[in-house]
Amino acid sequence: MTSTTPSRPPKMAFMPRVSLDDKFRDAQYHPSGFDYQRILLSMAIVAVHSIDVCYGEAFAIKVWDTPFVGFLKLAMPMFFILSGFLITGSLERCRTLVSFLGCGLCASIRP
Repeated sequence: MTSTTPSRPPKMAFMPRVSLDDKFRDAQYHPSGFDYQRILLSMAIVAVHSIDVCYGEAFAIKVWDTPFVGFLKLAMPMFFILSGFLITGSLERCRTLVSFLGCGLCASIRP
């Protein structure tokens, strides 16, 4: 009987493997444009939810007839997708689930 070893695909020399952690380390963990996108999206969500309450249904219908309706409809899914992406990156940087939860708790309480 001959043993066969599975063949591995050749590594591409022209494309180095760079992880998300490498990118964050290169940026020295400074905030990126993602923070500003989350602020913009969260403000849009608050605005959409408060229009009907503050100004009434008639004004809310007028708002939904503006050219911004596409952005308004996508603000919440985009916010959750972006937040999930950032949380996943944070989870990958932490060594254990306990440290991830501890870091998240500390980040949520700090002023």
